[in-house]
Amino acid sequence: MPAFNEVETVGRCLAALRRQSVAPFEVIVVDNMSTDGTLEHARALATVDPSVTVITQTGAQGLVPTRDCGFDAARGDVLARIDADTVVSADWVRQLALSFARPGIAATTGPVGYYDLPLATVMRQVDDFARRAITTICGAPFLYGSNMALRRSAWRSIRSSVCSDPDDLFHEDIDLAVHLAQHGLPIGYTPRMVATVSARRMGDSAAEFADYTRRFDRTLDAHGVRHASLRVTGALLRRAYPVLHHAHRYEVRRAAAA
Repeated sequence: MPAFNEVETVGRCLAALRRQSVAPFEVIVVDNMSTDGTLEHARALATVDPSVTVITQTGAQGLVPTRDCGFDAARGDVLARIDADTVVSADWVRQLALSFARPGIAATTGPVGYYDLPLATVMRQVDDFARRAITTICGAPFLYGSNMALRRSAWRSIRSSVCSDPDDLFHEDIDLAVHLAQHGLPIGYTPRMVATVSARRMGDSAAEFADYTRRFDRTLDAHGVRHASLRVTGALLRRAYPVLHHAHRYEVRRAAAA
C-alpha cells in the first residue's frame, strides 16, 4: 500500500484488511515522505496488528518508486497492490487467492466502486461491465492499481523493464499491464475481487482532470499500443466529468451535513 499524506484514509483501509474472511499473509504500508502524520498514524495502527509492517521510501517522491519498494519488500508468492484510500470487500483476499489457482494467470484485477459518490452500487456495476468489455475486446492489457495483484515471479520478470516515470506522466498500472503483456504473462479479470475507493479525483478542476485522463494516451503511446478500446476510457471519463464532479460535490456536502 503506497501512501503519501493519507492520514485520513489509511486507518479505514487497514480496518478492511483486518476484517477479511481469509487473513492476508502480510500487509505492508510504504510511506513516501508524508508530511501530515501518515507515517506516525500507520505505525500506531501497526502496534495493534502484527500483520502490518510500515516501511519508508525516501529515495524519491512518487508512486512508482514507492510501489516498487513495497513489491520488493513483500515476502509472499502473490503481491497484491491497493491504495491507501482503498476499502476492500470482506472476501477480497479469498477471491484473490482463488483467482491465482487458475493455471497460467500472472496477474489479475477486479472491479472498483466509489464510496463517496451517489448510486455507489450502480457505479460499481458500470465499472465491472466496462472492465469485462475491455478484457474481452483487448485480451488484457490493463490493471487497476487500487485493486490488483501479480505473482512474485511475474514481478521479477518485468522489474528491470517497467517505466520509472520520473515526470509522473503515465498510469503506472497500465504500464505494468503492458510490460506483463510484452513478456507473455497473462492478466486475468476477477469480478468477485471487489474494492471501493474515493472519488476525490472528481473534485479536481476540469483542466486537472482532463490531464489526468490523458495519461491513458501518454502511457499507450510510449509503448506503441494501438488498442482503441483502451483509449476510449479516457475520452469517456472526460465527457462524464461534469456529472461526476457535481455528484462528488453533492456527496461531500451531504456527508458534511450528516
